[in-house]
Amino acid sequence: MDWQSILRQISTSLIENGDLNDEFKDSSFDWLGAKGTSDSEMEFHEKRLNATLPPSYKEFLKVSNGFKQLNTFVWNILPVDQIDWLKKFDPDLYELYTIDFKDDFSASDEEYFVYGDEQKTTDFRSEYLANSLAISGWGDASILLLNPNVKFGREWEAWMFATWHLGPVRYKSFEELVLGEYSSYLDLRKSNN
Repeated sequence: MDWQSILRQISTSLIENGDLNDEFKDSSFDWLGAKGTSDSEMEFHEKRLNATLPPSYKEFLKVSNGFKQLNTFVWNILPVDQIDWLKKFDPDLYELYTIDFKDDFSASDEEYFVYGDEQKTTDFRSEYLANSLAISGWGDASILLLNPNVKFGREWEAWMFATWHLGPVRYKSFEELVLGEYSSYLDLRKSNN
């Protein structure tokens, strides 16, 4: 995937449509990304996390080590030095799904492995949420997570977890998440015009 092109396209769309989050509106920039990370910094943080990050996410970080806003609901995709396991990143959310909702979300394989429009956001597993990697701050009641428990080749399942969905919108990779969430943004823009 050409991350530079797709991230420029996302930046241009959000800026030209006036859909930037309030904290970014007064800034004069034409790119919502950051300088890419180095291989050595990536390796350092993989050791810190005790995990090999999925390829599409690593390629993204090499082009843009963080990204201000993906759509109108997701912002602050974090630089690699700020990502962490949910237990440490958001102890309250972690506790909610390891104690309060521990047994409430335990989808069968038949329910779980449905992607795209047929997917139900309540068909997930609490244990996977609890063991996920947080890669964004909280946007409009949403956060991006990577799930190392479900892999497609070397890619990890990627989640856009939003409180209004009652669960995550799941994708087979970080690349699919970015493309899917940007597509959802464009569809929302069309329906509002």
